Amino acid sequence: MPHITIVGLGPGDPDLLTRAAWDALSAASDVYLRTNQHPVVTALPAHLVVHSFDAEYARADEFADVYAEITRQVISLGSRPEGVVYAVPGDPAIGEATTWLIRAAAGEASIPVRVIHGVSFVEPACLALGLDPLEQDGLQVLDAMVAASSHVPPFDTSRPALLAQCYSRALASDVKLTLLHSFPETHPVTVLRAAAGGPGEASLATIPLFELDHSTAYDHLTTLYVPPAGPQASFNRLQEIVAHLRAPDGCPWDREQTVQTLRKDLLEEIYELGLNRLLAVPRT
Repeated sequence: MPHITIVGLGPGDPDLLTRAAWDALSAASDVYLRTNQHPVVTALPAHLVVHSFDAEYARADEFADVYAEITRQVISLGSRPEGVVYAVPGDPAIGEATTWLIRAAAGEASIPVRVIHGVSFVEPACLALGLDPLEQDGLQVLDAMVAASSHVPPFDTSRPALLAQCYSRALASDVKLTLLHSFPETHPVTVLRAAAGGPGEASLATIPLFELDHSTAYDHLTTLYVPPAGPQASFNRLQEIVAHLRAPDGCPWDREQTVQTLRKDLLEEIYELGLNRLLAVPRT
């Protein structure tokens, strides 16, 4: 019967592979990995024929195209009578775009999907950093690529944040530029690699923000911890809009404006606001 089983391989240490995941992999004849760049791959059941989609990353320019192609192939494989076992790093529900794409496409094709959870990167990262996310005034978790593609930090800078999957020095450099918009250059940032990658593999270093891209020791198991900047009010969304409009690919008119050129329009808006408020006052 056609079916798709999505298995979470955990954060890296083979000992953290769940019993349900091991049973599903042991019962399969072959497994399709989103990537074989994961420490658990060498500890998979010996009889498994292992395939991976790593070649798709070399063929496409955008991650969205890679995920779309993986989804297409998994749906095709899942349509077979024997179905397919598809395995991903961490937990399939945390930072795994293909899980949601596959579930949506499988629903349209009436193919059953079973998701087997794994330990995500969040738990071992929090342990290594010595923090409890429920006691940290709302720990925020997002992909480093989301931060890198923004003009200002896309999170509340008055609360702590984990930026996952900072896989390269170039990405770390882009993240640094985004963070520098709202954090001082000496703000401490912790670079955590392989928090649960196995004995002796984990590394943790706290450095000033301006040094974030000075190292080349980045890979797909690297997470950044950004402590809060302070309790000040955050206007990140407004800053993002303004920065986008004034960016090189933004609005030419907005890029030309200065405080002086906006003075006349600002005064007119203030007068209009004052008049509207005056007219709204009930007469006695």
